[in-house]
Amino acid sequence: VLGRVVEGWVRMRERERVERMEREEKEKIRKAELEHKEMESKKEFWMRMEFARKVRNSNFIKAEHKRKLVKEKEIQNQKQKDILTQENVQNGAKSENKTDTNLNFKGSILDNIYEFFSPKHM
Repeated sequence: VLGRVVEGWVRMRERERVERMEREEKEKIRKAELEHKEMESKKEFWMRMEFARKVRNSNFIKAEHKRKLVKEKEIQNQKQKDILTQENVQNGAKSENKTDTNLNFKGSILDNIYEFFSPKHM
């Protein structure tokens, strides 16, 4: 009788040991899956952060390029204005040398009145 009790107790302990090992194995698998998911989410997070950084950099580069183009356009416009001003000054100097009645109305009203009544037009 005692042999059967001991034998039953040994089987019960063995079954408990096997169940405990299975539980530990399942727990290890679950932890590994959790770590994997966590690593994947971290990887995805960092990939998204990298993508956002690239987009910001791209937008910054685009904005810088746009600012550069605007600045170049402003410089070009200023050069054109300078050229036109220079041409106007030269044209004004030429018209003052003429003795006919062609008036240069590009100056102020007082300049135009003065030029109209100046002796060279009379």
